[in-house]
Amino acid sequence: MEAEKKAFKITKREIGFVLGIVVFLLVKFLPLAELSSTVELTVGGQTCLALTLATVGVLGVCVGTAGLCGAALLRAARSV
Repeated sequence: MEAEKKAFKITKREIGFVLGIVVFLLVKFLPLAELSSTVELTVGGQTCLALTLATVGVLGVCVGTAGLCGAALLRAARSV
C-alpha cells in the first residue's frame, strides 16, 4: 500500500519539466509571425523565444518557491 502511494507522487521538478516542454512546443509551433504586420519573427527568433519562455517556466516552478521563501526570510530578519 505504501509503495502505491509513493509511485504516483509528482514533485515540483516533474511539473516544471513538463510545463517547460509544453510551453516550448506551444510557442515553437504557433503561427506567431502572422500576429503582427510590423514585426518579422524569424524561425530562429521564434525558437529562441520558445526556449527562453520554457526556461522561465521551469525555473519559476523549481526555483521560484525557494527564492520567495528566501526573500521572505531576509525581510523578516531585517525587521527584527
